[in-house]
Amino acid sequence: MSRRPAKVRRREIVEDLRTGEVGELMDMYMGLCFVRPLHGGREWSVAPEFVRRLGSADLLRVRRADRERARRGADAG
Repeated sequence: MSRRPAKVRRREIVEDLRTGEVGELMDMYMGLCFVRPLHGGREWSVAPEFVRRLGSADLLRVRRADRERARRGADAG
């Protein structure tokens, strides 16, 4: 099954459909999208057809999960 490449722009929050990872689209170069994890870290590359821009409901879900993860980390320390 062939997907059409996503119409995404730099600095948008996207999901890598291959892995489910979420990050910020940093650049597009030589036919690849370069995505960085939301809290920093090493960028990874993914073909544009495997990138999906997150909608507002998805962004809310990601932010809620981040807050929960941060809260659990603070409770453990």
